[in-house]
Amino acid sequence: MLKIRLWETKIKDLVISYFVIRISYFERRKTNNASRAHRGHGHLIAKGGDLNLMPAEITHKATGKRNAYLVVRISYFVVRISRDERRGTNDGELVVSFGGDGSIQGSFFTSAANSAATYKLPWISVIENNQFQIWVRSILVSRISSFVFRETNDEERTTANLKVMAVYNVARYAVEKARSGGGPTLIECKTYRWYDHYGTGGAQIGKDGAFGLGYRSDRELRDWMAKDPIPRFRRFLVNEKVLTEERADEIVAEVGQAVEKAAAFAEAQPVPKPQDGLLNVFAEGAVALHKS
Repeated sequence: MLKIRLWETKIKDLVISYFVIRISYFERRKTNNASRAHRGHGHLIAKGGDLNLMPAEITHKATGKRNAYLVVRISYFVVRISRDERRGTNDGELVVSFGGDGSIQGSFFTSAANSAATYKLPWISVIENNQFQIWVRSILVSRISSFVFRETNDEERTTANLKVMAVYNVARYAVEKARSGGGPTLIECKTYRWYDHYGTGGAQIGKDGAFGLGYRSDRELRDWMAKDPIPRFRRFLVNEKVLTEERADEIVAEVGQAVEKAAAFAEAQPVPKPQDGLLNVFAEGAVALHKS
């Protein structure tokens, strides 16, 4: 969490400084698949992504991490891919998709949920409900405060109050259920957006939060920032004697140094050549026809 927070804070500063553009990732690995769209770098960090390559990509350097650009909602097609590849198998792998509260407004999500429930696919859908869809409050779009009450045919669980262990326990349950053949689970994580939809409006270099935005109050933002799970979890670990204050400070320093090193690495990388614009555009070789 700390690595994601400090990395995203640094990227926010770079965005303000250089007006760079963020791109999202779709990653498939031999063990388990994760898809995320629209601001998915934190998920890639959690999966062990290279801190150096991601800022190099964001600043449009030739050595940056390059993967397929994935727009919102398309990530739910991963469920259909999994259905075709995994039908009749029980190898313990699973698919996790991450989307925002706006990503379930269309048929992409419901189609994926229906397929997952019908075939009991090992799918975990994590909805990060930050309460805003671009610059509009989600409650004004759907008129409901919790998305798990929609009919999805999945088991539904909600995590609230930004509690780290609550999220961990729900996710662990969903993983065990998926791997044991129990089918999909929808997890709604209620959170709050510290920054504007794009991330630059109202934000300042070296300061957390975006203030002065017309569609929400600064007081509301401060109230949610006071619930920041990272310092709360740090206090929990210290109180439980899992960490000392000194070790916690060392971790913050170590992660901060790694993030600064990644930013410096990106700054030193060469810019792409014009012909690089055609990389990862076309597939080579033959594609076998699907046989039912």
